[in-house]
Amino acid sequence: MIKRIGIFLGITFIVSILIISQTTLSNFIWLIQADMPVTLVMIVTKLFEDVLRMMVIVFPIIFIVNLVFFLVAMMISRYTSLGKKRAYALSGGLGLFLISVGIPFFAEGIYGLTGARSVIGKITFTLIGLLGGFLFGRHLDKSKLETS
Repeated sequence: MIKRIGIFLGITFIVSILIISQTTLSNFIWLIQADMPVTLVMIVTKLFEDVLRMMVIVFPIIFIVNLVFFLVAMMISRYTSLGKKRAYALSGGLGLFLISVGIPFFAEGIYGLTGARSVIGKITFTLIGLLGGFLFGRHLDKSKLETS
């Protein structure tokens, strides 16, 4: 049980870093398209700054969303023939898609995570969620095989 909690926290941490990185990189893409001078040093420095600064806000949001959606995935995979990898991947993707659509909807058009402003950003958020859920479900499948 402790190992699963650790894996859950680790995957939530990785997903949070990917979300923050996607947001930062999408802002740099916008700056480059606007012919602003951008260097690789600026990008790397800002990535580390944003991860450190935004983790306090993003991690709890991702933690809560993953917790809720992964609990639903646990019930779905337990009572249906849907495998754990698929159930958790779908729940992770759906959770982050709902974040990318829900925050601006409930905040009346304000994007808390600017990386989700575009359709590509929403798709990227969803893919990051799919990856996180898949990795968690894969871990559960492996631990089930190890205990059998």
